[in-house]
Amino acid sequence: MTGQNDFVSLFDVLFFLFVLILILSILKNNKNIFLPKDDSLLLMLMLYLLIVISLPFIGVVFHGYGFSRVTPSIRYFQWFLFLPIVVYLYVYEGLEHEHIILSLGIAAVSQTGYGLLQYIEHYEMISSLPHHTLLEAHTDRTDYNTRSIGFFRNPNRYGILMSFFGLIFSSLYIQGRKCPFLYLTLVSLLGVVLSGSRTALIAFLIPLIVYFIFLFGRLQSLFKFTTIVAIPILGIVFLSSEYISGGRFSEMYLLLRGDISEVSTLVARFENWNAAIDAYQTHSPTLVFRDVTGTPTDNYYLSILIQAGFIGPIVIVLMYLSIILWSLRIHFNQQNVYSDIVIVITLSILLANLTMSAFASPFTQILFWTYLGFLTATVQANAQKNK
Repeated sequence: MTGQNDFVSLFDVLFFLFVLILILSILKNNKNIFLPKDDSLLLMLMLYLLIVISLPFIGVVFHGYGFSRVTPSIRYFQWFLFLPIVVYLYVYEGLEHEHIILSLGIAAVSQTGYGLLQYIEHYEMISSLPHHTLLEAHTDRTDYNTRSIGFFRNPNRYGILMSFFGLIFSSLYIQGRKCPFLYLTLVSLLGVVLSGSRTALIAFLIPLIVYFIFLFGRLQSLFKFTTIVAIPILGIVFLSSEYISGGRFSEMYLLLRGDISEVSTLVARFENWNAAIDAYQTHSPTLVFRDVTGTPTDNYYLSILIQAGFIGPIVIVLMYLSIILWSLRIHFNQQNVYSDIVIVITLSILLANLTMSAFASPFTQILFWTYLGFLTATVQANAQKNK
């Protein structure tokens, strides 16, 4: 029932059935299921789904793996179905983006708030409060020291979620949406700080800087430009604080000097990557999207390489690039805010996948396909208006 041994997760099965029933009910009511109207993008999406869905089943049938190995196939497909469902809800049921943003804002504030309490608890400043025991149970001092984990069990996943929130809120703020998106961006940035995740920092700052450069010619307010640029600058200064990050972020300066061996965890990751390459040469393709080699990759592309061979990471990267190119065309033709969000999120995933399996996380997948759904829906709505 929990995905252990030979059982498929009951939650995944039930959720998949719920999503599938919803899709079938849409079709039964003679409503359309919309996907992006771009042939190259559709081709890459279909190749992506073919790999992540079919290969694990082939592995179970021909390699004798336990049936639990198909659980990732169910998950990847159900996450993808968020795309057509969001389009349907937007086109036919009046789904508003504000409904999503409200939940994301609540999530960002609560995640950062809980992470801040965890950080304070580490220094035993609140040991007399009633929730001290609960916070202590959710703060692993042995593994993570001062790093907060929010409502997760891993600070890197917590950090990458907060970086996603920050990219979404900052994109909306830059586009002039009326809401405290600047403050929500700073709240999300604080969450990245508390996580101590260098991957999350890079996955937040680089897409944001690229976005600034991309929009430089369109910014009309000097004050607003100054405010926008101040976010990453203040963020870098804030993140460099030894007191807050415990030196993890300041270690990143060593990369600029080439002192890779001095950066904690990076040497270990190189060892994991070498082991993953050895595992590929020995076992690949394993065909299942759960590691059977016992080798932690800390790299999504290497993980896919082991599981699917070279075709796996090639298709994944081409899908990302197809989405970015499609979004860019929409941006220049329609100036659609969702195209900007999809671009920065996709860039963030491309970067984060280098040192973690960002695209294998549920929250990453759901946000990714949801915003691709909003972009598809608005493009479809504009096409119908033009007709």
